[in-house]
Amino acid sequence: MRVSAEDGIAILSWVVEEGIKPHAETIARIVKDDSVAVVLFNVHPSVADVPRNLGWDGASPVFRMSSRVRKRFAKHLGNVGDVVAQRWFSCSKPGRIFVFVELGTFLSNHDRDGNFTVEPGSTGCV
Repeated sequence: MRVSAEDGIAILSWVVEEGIKPHAETIARIVKDDSVAVVLFNVHPSVADVPRNLGWDGASPVFRMSSRVRKRFAKHLGNVGDVVAQRWFSCSKPGRIFVFVELGTFLSNHDRDGNFTVEPGSTGCV
């Protein structure tokens, strides 16, 4: 599904305010090194098996993706041709947040100044 840039910004703002910020302390502990925090926000039950396969316990709104799972997932993403996501999951940089929201996902970056951004090239926004 393609969304406009304006709608994408509105969705990101909603997710940051209601899905990420309430768990800021937990996320900060996870992303301070090269770990990926996974945030689940209003996840549709039909896609709940995906985060479970990445290590989700079925209840926590935030969890740390293990290094082993992250590397395996990056390899899978490369095999299916998602080079942006493969690169993002393969790199070693702090501040990475993988967000599940409703039926979709996005790659978010949190910088030291407190800004949240979407990984360039990782969305269908036009």
